[in-house]
Amino acid sequence: MAQNTPNPTNDPIVAQPLLDLRQAPLPGLVGYTAVYYHWADALAPFTVAGGQVVGNLVSQAGYQWQQLPLSQNTIKLTETPKESRHGTTYQVKLQGERTQAPPAVLNAVATMARRPVVALVRQADGQLRMVGSVEEPLRLLAGGQGQHPGVRAGLDLLFTGLATALAPFYPGALLVGGLDAAAPVSAVHTTVRVLDGHGALRLVVPAGYDLVVEGPFRTDLRIQAR
Repeated sequence: MAQNTPNPTNDPIVAQPLLDLRQAPLPGLVGYTAVYYHWADALAPFTVAGGQVVGNLVSQAGYQWQQLPLSQNTIKLTETPKESRHGTTYQVKLQGERTQAPPAVLNAVATMARRPVVALVRQADGQLRMVGSVEEPLRLLAGGQGQHPGVRAGLDLLFTGLATALAPFYPGALLVGGLDAAAPVSAVHTTVRVLDGHGALRLVVPAGYDLVVEGPFRTDLRIQAR
């Protein structure tokens, strides 16, 4: 008996969804300006969707985020992908320097080295990246500077860990020492689409611009910088 094979030309074509790669031109290099840390076992689990943390991070009672004072222009975050039979993992390294460390800092660093942590890293544009998680925390390795006389005295701090995804952004609330340290809303590049009555796209207004409606008998749309 002859077998009936489906005709591929009759199958409905499913359109592949477009990936959102829109991004406003960057005015300059984006570096890192600050690091905040939290004990991993004192932070509630959180969910990541669409490249960012969903909702606000929640600390257990008596715990809070603290800033790790580091020397300017020394913060570096690298996430190196590694392929295995279980998929892709990322070797995470968060580095920074603390020059002229007093005895209290040495004691605090020794305490941090004995307990897993998670970190929030602030980019130069104000946005925050979540490095590590409750399930995939970071470990601190500290070493002394001064391998030769030309190097200033201090500490080299290195947080390491393994992650199953790149560090997501965190747009939620953040209190550090009782002060609001959340990422500014303006740091997120958004756009507004303007459609006419027939549903046709008339204009795309980027963040930081105003939409001007001109008339009165004919409607003209114009954008201008704030």
